[in-house]
Amino acid sequence: MGYDIAAVYVSHIIANEMLYEMMYGKNEPKKVSLFSKIWAFFK
Repeated sequence: MGYDIAAVYVSHIIANEMLYEMMYGKNEPKKVSLFSKIWAFFK
């Protein structure tokens, strides 16, 4: 059950990253590094 919650959480992060890229055209290095760490953790 915990993994399902984590998967939903990660999918929300991915959606936020994609929305941010569409709005601003580029990512903040800090945000990307945080996202990469979280993604690598669950992957």
